[in-house]
Formats: sequence, structure tokens, C-alpha cells
Amino acid sequence: MDENLADRIDDLKSKWEQTFYEPVVGALDLGSNSFHFLVVRVRKDRSFQELYSEKVMLRLGEEVARHGCFLPQSIERAVEVVAGFVKAASLVGCQDIVAYATAAFREAENASDLVDAIEERCHVTVHVISGHREAELIFRAVRASINLGLSPALVADLGGGSLELALGDQGQMYFAVSLRLGVGRLISRFTQSDPMTAKEIGAVESYINTHLRPVLDRAAAYLPRKLVVCSGTFSALVRISYLHSRGVDPLLLGKDLNGMTLEADDLFILDKLVLSKSSAERLKIPGIDPKRNDQLPIGYLVLKTVLRYLDVQRVEVSDWALREGMILDYVDSLADFDFTFDEGSLRIGSLVAFLDKFGGYNDHARQVRKLSREIALSLSHSLDITRSEIELLEFAAMVHDVGAFISSRHHDRHSAYLVEAASLRGFTLEEQRMLAALCRFHKKGSIKIEDYPLLETLPQAQIDRLAYLVAILRAADALDRSHQSLVQSCSVSVGDSKVLIEIEALGDVTLELYGLRKKGRALEEVLSKALEVKVR
Repeated sequence: MDENLADRIDDLKSKWEQTFYEPVVGALDLGSNSFHFLVVRVRKDRSFQELYSEKVMLRLGEEVARHGCFLPQSIERAVEVVAGFVKAASLVGCQDIVAYATAAFREAENASDLVDAIEERCHVTVHVISGHREAELIFRAVRASINLGLSPALVADLGGGSLELALGDQGQMYFAVSLRLGVGRLISRFTQSDPMTAKEIGAVESYINTHLRPVLDRAAAYLPRKLVVCSGTFSALVRISYLHSRGVDPLLLGKDLNGMTLEADDLFILDKLVLSKSSAERLKIPGIDPKRNDQLPIGYLVLKTVLRYLDVQRVEVSDWALREGMILDYVDSLADFDFTFDEGSLRIGSLVAFLDKFGGYNDHARQVRKLSREIALSLSHSLDITRSEIELLEFAAMVHDVGAFISSRHHDRHSAYLVEAASLRGFTLEEQRMLAALCRFHKKGSIKIEDYPLLETLPQAQIDRLAYLVAILRAADALDRSHQSLVQSCSVSVGDSKVLIEIEALGDVTLELYGLRKKGRALEEVLSKALEVKVR
């Protein structure tokens, strides 16, 4: 985070006040695996208020792979599904419907029959889009949903008829491709025993390797460090691995969560959990989606190929994909609507929007953010604090007192709850929980799971680092106890027997020094040295 954060936030807030119109739009994704309809109210903060969402699995991709066309009964069923969606859209005030059809429509000999039937009977214009366009829209949605960062990341969406891959960072997309490696297509092409035999697995892997390798060679040249998955099949596989490696988390059972992250190596447990088990045995796995049960083994073979070839370190889930990309693209065409920030400011924009609901970003939060950064930079060598941890600490300083909107009493607990429950685009699940934990312990108390059960969902390494960050946040908060921004600057130096905090003050900081005597104990504990304060 740069030093001009306050100016960037003020700019966002001025734009915020200029936008009032909030369009209601529906995105109809006519996919090869399922038809999915989403109606949202588009907010100026790049969030969507979901008004209606429905998914019906038709598995048209498998049908096209076997027969080359849509069967008459499937056409009738598809039209009935869309008609139901359109009726629901009218009930929630949908102003326009964008309908895109993907791989199965691109390949079915009689795709025009189904398109014509939908347009004539449901009065919805259907656009059959290219695989490249599909990958572009998916990448756009992901950039608006999670923080890709400055390093290249590969985005992968496995549908029923095709696999979309896009490589880029938070600022731009480098390239996008679509491959005929959809899970429905592969299921139709390869005979499967239950569970798959070693020979069957080898045949599928050989086929996937042949078709994926040229694209992965191209991606490998950019040295991507992260893989982002956003399809139902890929997300289901990551969720199963997450629950197995971290323990069953009730928050994750039965749904995909934006920002869920996992070490790439942890996914290879799926060889045992998914690939070697029968469909009946897989149904006993915590968090499994029964509707995707038969797709998981082949879906995992595609995922495994990508992971092994690229040697990425982490895998992250985005719950935004094609539908959300369609909506973002549609909104761009509106002359009377503008977002208050672009994808490049996703994390800051999400926090500003969050704070705006609870009183805004005030002077005390600005001062604590500034002092937290100065203290953290001073201690970065002694405590091995990373840039990402300093940024997370600054974000925590921005929201640490947001719970005072509910009540000043126990505001630390209220802040933690609000942050934990918020939809903060651009933050991983672990980052958001770390923010909540920093809010919970910024005031007082030992960091104990019995006092804050959410800690159970964090890796032990994160909990260990939490003690350092909490100590810094408490010291920064104490140095603005009067909420008057009296401390101009602060630096910390660590000696053999003591820690010297030097501050430059504008006025009487007696109250700040009193607060530091209390809250500074956490800093003394993590550094195992006594604090000494010098006021200049």
C-alpha cells in the first residue's frame, strides 16, 4: 500500500457520491453442463445484490459429444427451463437479460434450432460466443472478485464442453484460450469403471497432456505463482481438499466461497480421496456435491495436469465467473452508470465501500493506519514482517473501530463480527479472517481460540504471526488514544535490553503515553524487551 492511500480513498468517496442509479440485470449462461441464471442489482462499489439465482443441470455437452446434436426432448426441456427463468426475472424487476451460449451450442449441428426456439418462445436474444470471448469474460470477472496481485496468475474454468484458460495479473490479461477439454466431453469420450482403472486413468491423462501442453508451455514462460479456479467442478475439488487438510469448516460445507485458498501440494490428496474411490464411496466425503460426483475424477485429472506442469504454489477459488463477466460487460455499455473504482483498486475500494456503511473512514482510523505502518516498517527486520503483512495491518487499522457503529462497549468484538461477515472482494478467505482477528484483539486480551473460535480455521503459522501484528496495532491505537492525531511520526529501534519508541508530537500526548503503557505490553512480550518512550 502506498503513502497516497488517503488521497486515493478521498477520490473514491467523491466518485461514490456521484452515482445513484443501480441497474437490475440478468445473466443467462447457457452452458454445456448446466443453464445458470443470475439476476442482480449492480452496486456502484462493484458488488452485486443477488435477487434471483437458479441453476439447472442439463448436461447438453455430453449429448452433443455423443450425438453431434441436441435431441428433440432436450430442446424442449431447455426451452422450458429458460421460460421459467424469464418468468422469475419479471417478478424481481429485471430490466434486461443478457444470454450467452457456449461450447455445446458452438458444436451442435442443430444449435440454431434451440437458439430460435428460445428466442421465439421466451423473447430472449441468445448470443453464441467464441471460446476466446468466454475466457476473456471469465478473466474479467475474476479480476473484479479476487486480488490477482502483480505477479502472473492462471485462471481456469472447467465447463461441460470446454476448458477456458486466461493468464494475467490484476492490471491486465496476457492471453486467453479455450480448449475442447470439458468434463462432459471427456466423460463421453472415455469409458470409466467405478473406480477408474489405472489403464483408463493413463488414457485420459495422455489425451489431456496432448491437448494442454502447448498452452501450458506458453503459460509457463510467464512463471505464474497462483492458479485461480472458478468452475463448479474445480471449486468442488478444492473445497474437498480444504476440508480434508484444515478440518470440517461449517462455513464451507455446501457452497463455494470466494477467496478460499490452498497450497497446491495439498490437492494431490485427491488421488486417494477422489480418484481411487467409487462413486458411492465419494458420496461420504465431507463437502461433496452429489450432482458433480461422477465428474470429479476426470475433473481432477485435468486439474492435476495443470498443477504438475506449472508448479504453481497456491490455488484460490473465485465465485465469480462467466455470468458476472457478462454483467460487468453489459454495465460498461450503460451511459448513465459508472463504478466508483476499477479492478486495480479492488481491495481498497471494497474496504471504502464497507466503511461507508458504518460511518466512513475517519481521522482516527487514518492516524492508526499511518502509525501502524511506521511501527511495522521499523520492526520489519526484527520481527521479519513482510510487505503483505504490513499491507494487511494497514487494512486492519482502517476497520479496527468499525464496530463502534453498533456500540462502543465491546466494539472490538463488533468490529470482528462485521469484518468476518462482510463481502470483501479482493481478499482471500484467510486474509479476511486475519483482519477479523486483528479487530477482535486490537483492544486487549490474549490470543486464544477459546476467546475467538474463528482462530481454529486459520493455519497455525498465521496465528503465530497474529501476535506480532496485534502488538503493533495496539501500540498504534494507543498513540492516538485522544483521537486528536497529535503524534506526527513514530519510529522504533530494538536494542540489546530495551525497545526505544521515539515520537514527534504536536501537543500534549499524556493520554497517548498512558495508553501506550497499557497497550504496549503486547509489544514488550513479542520482543521480550522493555519499552522506553522518548518524545521529541
